[in-house]
Amino acid sequence: MHNKRIKFAHCVRPTRNGEAPLLAAYARRWVPMKTSAYGLAVALILAGCVTGSSRGLEYRTDRGTNSAEIVAALDKAEALWNTAGITSYSMHIRRGGVFGGSVFTATYRAGSCRAKHLKDIGLPSSFACEENSIPQLLTEVRKEIMTGQSDVSLSLDPELGYIRWFFIEPHTNLTDQGWGVEVSDFRALR
Repeated sequence: MHNKRIKFAHCVRPTRNGEAPLLAAYARRWVPMKTSAYGLAVALILAGCVTGSSRGLEYRTDRGTNSAEIVAALDKAEALWNTAGITSYSMHIRRGGVFGGSVFTATYRAGSCRAKHLKDIGLPSSFACEENSIPQLLTEVRKEIMTGQSDVSLSLDPELGYIRWFFIEPHTNLTDQGWGVEVSDFRALR
């Protein structure tokens, strides 16, 4: 594959003379694939500059330490969620553990739920639509924190209070028991 040649000029917006400002040297000539690692690094850096952070407000508790802070954050998130009054919404939700999981798109409308399986990553995980609503996820995280037997990492949306992601690592005699949930493409529906 190192004989193939690719052009990196299409990765950035051209200036008025048609050259890509940061990759002008690459735009003028073809670059061998073996140096494409540098081009890929530049493209990833440029992509990182364009997209902002969407991680939300992040919290962590280690086996019960800082649990008051994270419980207060959950209380605030739940209040934001209840104040927003959102009963109809859709989201992509990835649920799984250290060995993989599954991605679903879920739509919640006035007490009913519909989910569609999108893909598996590694080992698939099961999905019960009713157990993955935003209020249920908040309750699930709260329950894990209150046991004091798990490390919990959590990110909350600062505007609506929904969970963006959480990861729970139980303290057991078994390894690789961690699991989590990631919510993306959240949309409130009318």
